[in-house]
Amino acid sequence: MDDLEHLTAGVDRVVATVPPTPLGDTIGDAYQRLADGARSVPHLVHTSSTGVYAKTTSHPIVTEASGPFASTPRAGRLLAAERAVRHHPHATVFRLAGLIGPDRHPIERMAGQPRPGGGAPVNLIHRDDVTAAITLTLTQGGPPGIFNLAADEHPTREAYYTHEAAQRSVEAPRFDGTPDPGAVVTSDAFKRATGWTPKHPLSTP
Repeated sequence: MDDLEHLTAGVDRVVATVPPTPLGDTIGDAYQRLADGARSVPHLVHTSSTGVYAKTTSHPIVTEASGPFASTPRAGRLLAAERAVRHHPHATVFRLAGLIGPDRHPIERMAGQPRPGGGAPVNLIHRDDVTAAITLTLTQGGPPGIFNLAADEHPTREAYYTHEAAQRSVEAPRFDGTPDPGAVVTSDAFKRATGWTPKHPLSTP
């Protein structure tokens, strides 16, 4: 990122999707250099995560204005990156729910495993819906700000992952009934601002 001003000369859009883990505690500085180096670029888009939000057993509805934030090191790094990116004069930050797609789904690592609770709501979004949101943002030139992206449906973890296991002919996770912290993440703000809507619903029986 040391020569971004040279690399972004003549560029009118930058999309940053670097996850927080490889950069560790340096992520804030790295994204500050990104925001500064791309200052001449008309629009900067950054993908963050709904993992910044704290989860409770009351399962609240979470918007972009919700707090408190999670106190984990990962959440701290995500928020540091967001703060740095917001220094750009025209930045859009997407807080993505868990990403799913043809070759990516949580059931692959959950199959047959013991899991707490099962009553918490699911927050996921299909890769193609994220791509559509980013494309819409870039073609419309906005809007700037922070926006959640999640599917409209929020079935319980037990109902959803049991159904997905059956669809993929794998063993369902074993939920033990203990309290399971979670939240319902809504994408209403971005839907109102742009007309975007997710096209891949989360199915259950």
